[in-house]
Amino acid sequence: MTPRGSVPVSIGSHFLHHTNPAIKFGIAIYGWDRHDSYGYSGGLQLNVIGPEDCVPSYGSPGDGIDNDCDVNVDEELYNSIDDDHDGVVDEDLAGFSSCSLTG
Repeated sequence: MTPRGSVPVSIGSHFLHHTNPAIKFGIAIYGWDRHDSYGYSGGLQLNVIGPEDCVPSYGSPGDGIDNDCDVNVDEELYNSIDDDHDGVVDEDLAGFSSCSLTG
């Protein structure tokens, strides 16, 4: 089951991030009134991935590159543990990212 919730927010800019940079999340923004409504997605991350073109490298934290060629992007935490269980430690590091909302 996917966790979900609803949070009322005030008018203005809002920034969202997960406390664990390896966790990816999405957000749906919507609102309505008597004669109007809207809805759109936020926090979209698109990466070019594909093992056929991949060359293993350590890269930079949060670089948006599949550095270990496992078709996952930035999934490793900098903690001296093999978080993705591929036999290599701290090679495809996640970086903190946030989603900006203005309303």
